[in-house]
Amino acid sequence: VVTYARPDVLEFEDVSSSIETQIQQLKMAAPTAKSVLLLAGSPCQGFSQLNDNAKGFGDVQSAFFWEIPRILKLIRRGWGEVSLSFLVENVSSMPEADQQVFSETLGALPFRVAAADILHCQRDRLYLCGPYETFSGLEHHRGKTITIPGGPGLVSRWIRPGSTWAE
Repeated sequence: VVTYARPDVLEFEDVSSSIETQIQQLKMAAPTAKSVLLLAGSPCQGFSQLNDNAKGFGDVQSAFFWEIPRILKLIRRGWGEVSLSFLVENVSSMPEADQQVFSETLGALPFRVAAADILHCQRDRLYLCGPYETFSGLEHHRGKTITIPGGPGLVSRWIRPGSTWAE
């Protein structure tokens, strides 16, 4: 979805084994970059309370979450002084205990976003964002839903022509 709207974005689908090489390739492709924004989301099935078999961090797929702080550290170590920020997304029905792990690990507080106007799903999502260097200063909005205006007009900038918008 992102690469449709922003073809200049580099997307890495497999980060489990070759991420160090991919970060070096990215640095070589953009040696004068002043900032890097890591957009990430771990599989949500293990965290969703809509899933009767949800195991939280006990779910094998949920382990991908731990790749996010590892990748942030690798980018910082490999790129040095670049301004590094992140935006992490997951399901809003995540139990409070798992939200706390996300928050403590990333040093950011979750924002619940009514994202139906900009995403392919109708359920609210949790977003955690911040700069890598200073994980402070975010006001916590637990329980507050942020609505993003725009509707289908906003969505059309991100969705390929011919794609369907599921209700």
